[in-house]
Amino acid sequence: MGYFILSIAAFFLFPPVIGWIFPNYIASMHIFRGLIPTLFITGSAGILTSVFYAVRLQKRLVFNVVFRLVLSAVFLPVFISLFGVYGIALEFFLTAVLVAWDRYAALKKALGDFRISLASFFTADDMDRYFIKKIKEFIFTKFYFLTNK
Repeated sequence: MGYFILSIAAFFLFPPVIGWIFPNYIASMHIFRGLIPTLFITGSAGILTSVFYAVRLQKRLVFNVVFRLVLSAVFLPVFISLFGVYGIALEFFLTAVLVAWDRYAALKKALGDFRISLASFFTADDMDRYFIKKIKEFIFTKFYFLTNK
């Protein structure tokens, strides 16, 4: 859920901030926004990395990393020649989707009953609520400190 919230925040908050701090990069904000959905997918695939280590499937994880490199080496030149600079965002997204799917399929094959529901990415469990509470406390503590000097 954290990557989903971060993706939404990045989509709306970061482009104006980047445009304000680095005005020369305003023209590239559409590419940045095109890369944001990849954040959610990459975060999901990153979570699966710890499962590979936990069940001692490091060799399969190495194959997955090589798979990502091969996909990038094949897709990037093709997508750049077809779509120009936008091809970078498209390649990054497609590679992330295929790598996440490969990781999930490998764990499903190795563990049999391994399953992740889509709803689990959009619901907050106790650990999510704990982290949200800690973030709120941190922000409000800093805000209180700054306003009451």
